[in-house]
Amino acid sequence: MKELTEKDLENIKKLHSIYSQSMPDFMNEIIQTKEMKRLKYVGQNCGRDYISNKLQTFEYNYSRFEHSVGVGLIVWNFTNDIKQSIAGLLHDIATPTFSHVIDYYNNDAETQTSTENATEEIIRESKEINDILKKYNIKVEEVSDYAMYPIADNDMPQLSSDRLEYNLYTGTARGILTWKEVDKIYKDISIAKNEYGSDEMCFQDIELAKKMTKAVLDNGKFMSGGISTITNNFLSDILRMAVDDGILEPKMFMKQKEEDIVRILDETGNAKIKEQWEKFKNFDKVYKSKERIKGKYSVEAKGKKRYINPLVKIRDNIYRVAELDDEIKKEILNFKNQGEIYYSI
Repeated sequence: MKELTEKDLENIKKLHSIYSQSMPDFMNEIIQTKEMKRLKYVGQNCGRDYISNKLQTFEYNYSRFEHSVGVGLIVWNFTNDIKQSIAGLLHDIATPTFSHVIDYYNNDAETQTSTENATEEIIRESKEINDILKKYNIKVEEVSDYAMYPIADNDMPQLSSDRLEYNLYTGTARGILTWKEVDKIYKDISIAKNEYGSDEMCFQDIELAKKMTKAVLDNGKFMSGGISTITNNFLSDILRMAVDDGILEPKMFMKQKEEDIVRILDETGNAKIKEQWEKFKNFDKVYKSKERIKGKYSVEAKGKKRYINPLVKIRDNIYRVAELDDEIKKEILNFKNQGEIYYSI
């Protein structure tokens, strides 16, 4: 995670102010804990901070800390419930350096949940967090799994605070959503009962629902596309080699800042790892094919497919947007069902 610039901080403030005009006291207290502060050094973009600028342009950078605060603020805005909001705030507290790259390291490319396993343990072992929870008469088990609360987290293709937050950040950072559009999208959302009887975010304006659905599909294609597939796989392979050769230890992924690990890789005397690390930092073209390309670093695209099919309210009836728009229905199906693809550098 590279240090945030003034421009980054300005954009983060702008985004979070859309989510909520103020931060409740309990949230202010929790973000001061060392466990939460650690997330300031974990990048939201899964190692893509360190690849060639020729491959992508992000308007601003973001850490897992900013994402977690954003989720907490969104949950608070829609529920005004302290337990749900804390669960949202703490949902990424177990995220290691390079975020989902470590899921690939753990051979969990398709669900990308392996890094969540230590969430409850980290909360229980934090005296600072426990003191705050006791102050508000909250038990650890009431905030250690945000999936208990459907406004915080739910299954795709439903819309949740987590899914909304990282797509609004990624959408503005990639320039596919304007600030005006984000503000309109956010203000249009209310809470309704879905077909399963659970609370879920719901649009009132079908055009805004379509706008958000298409933005999430665009982000999803980027997150499972060539640049992300190569970054996640190649960096995880480099980290695995570094661990195997004794240059890194797995515990460092939770104890060290990303910049510290990057510095170790930059300064390593191990010629094999040095060569691969330099290749990772400098590759500037990704090839797409239906089979592996011999002689190149080539991997199959097996990443998690991220998309939404949100609720929209039309004359007191609740629908999924794909029920109302054949083009979006087709786009979602094509994205979900794309055939075997390989990316190479």
